[in-house]
Amino acid sequence: DQLYKTAYQESGTAMPEYKPAHLQFRDYIDELLGSSIVSVSDTPYASLLKRLENSDWVRYGHDKYQDKAGDVCPYCGQPLDRHHFEEDLAAVFDKRYEQAIQSLNSMCENYKAQLNTAALTLQHNTGFTGPLSDEYQSRFDLFMEKAHRNLDAIKAKIAAPATPATIDNQDLLDALQQVNDTVAKINAEIR
Repeated sequence: DQLYKTAYQESGTAMPEYKPAHLQFRDYIDELLGSSIVSVSDTPYASLLKRLENSDWVRYGHDKYQDKAGDVCPYCGQPLDRHHFEEDLAAVFDKRYEQAIQSLNSMCENYKAQLNTAALTLQHNTGFTGPLSDEYQSRFDLFMEKAHRNLDAIKAKIAAPATPATIDNQDLLDALQQVNDTVAKINAEIR
C-alpha cells in the first residue's frame, strides 16, 4: 500500500519523477573574482586614488551623487569645475577598467541565471511524501545556503572591485550533487 502511495498520486496517475539540476561554471570566475580591478591610468588624480586606495568609494559616490551635487563637491562642499573633474575621473576609470567591470557584471548575471535555473528545477520537484522528502528538503536548503553565500561574495566584489574575493564553487557543486543523489533515490522509489 505504501509503495502504491509513493508511486501514484491521489488521482491514481503515476507521480512524475524528480528532475536533477546541473551547473557548469566557467574557468575564469575564480581568476576574475580574485583579481584586484583597478585603474592603470597614470594621471595625477588616478595616482592619488591609488595611494589612498579609495577608487571604489569614489566610483560609488560619483555614480550616486553626480547629478545631485551640481558644481559643488558632494564630499567637501567646495566649488567644483565639473567638466574638468569629469575628464579627470574618466581618465581614472579607463577602458581596461571598464571592460573588467563589464566582465565582472556579465559573469555575475550568468552565475545568477545558472543558480536560478537550478533552484527552479529543484523547487518544482514536489509531491513525493516518502521518507526521503525530509532528506531532499534539507539537502536543497544546504545547496541554497551555499548558493546565497557565493552570490553575496560576488555582490561584494561588484561593490568593491579593487578588493579580491573568493567563492567556493566546489563546495556548491558538492551540495548540488547531494541533492541530485537524493533525487535519484526518490526516483527509484517512484519507479
